[in-house]
Amino acid sequence: SLLDEIPDSTLVTGEQVREFYESNKAQYVLEQPIVKAFVVKLARSVDKPEGFNRWWENCNRDSASYQKLRAFCNAFAEVDLLKNDAWYSVKDLEPILPADAITESNIRTKKDYTQRDDDYEYFYKSFDIINKRGIAPLSYIEDQARRFMLQQRKQDFLREKREEAYD
Repeated sequence: SLLDEIPDSTLVTGEQVREFYESNKAQYVLEQPIVKAFVVKLARSVDKPEGFNRWWENCNRDSASYQKLRAFCNAFAEVDLLKNDAWYSVKDLEPILPADAITESNIRTKKDYTQRDDDYEYFYKSFDIINKRGIAPLSYIEDQARRFMLQQRKQDFLREKREEAYD
C-alpha cells in the first residue's frame, strides 16, 4: 500500500529538530507563562519519612536528596512532577494543585509553596519561568515540532506520489 512506502517516521534527528526550531522559533510564542518546577501531591494518609522535608528543601542542589525524594514519591505520591528539565504551563498545574494556588498572575512570585487540605499535602518549587509572549524553549515544544515535521514529510511524500500519478 501507499502508506507502507512513507519513509520511516521515527527518523527525525535531534539536530533536524534543533534546525527546525531555530528557523521557526518565532512561531512558538507562549500564550501563557511556563515554569520549570517540581510538584508533589501526597495523600495526607501517607506517612512521610523523617528526611522528606530535608529532601524537598535540597532536591535542586543535592543529587542524593533528589534521588531519595524521587524514590519515595514514585512509590507513594499521588502526583510527582520531578523531571529536572520539564516545563509546565499553568494549565498543566491547575488540576494537580488547589484552586488558585498557581495562576498566571502569581506564577512569578510563588517560588516555593506548600499547602495542606483535608486530603492532600502539596509541594511546589519553581526554578525558572518564561513569561507569556516569550519564546518557548526547544525542550517545551520538541515533541510538537517533531510531530509537525513528520506530518510535513507525509504530506510532501503524498504530494510527490500524486504528481507522479498525473505525469
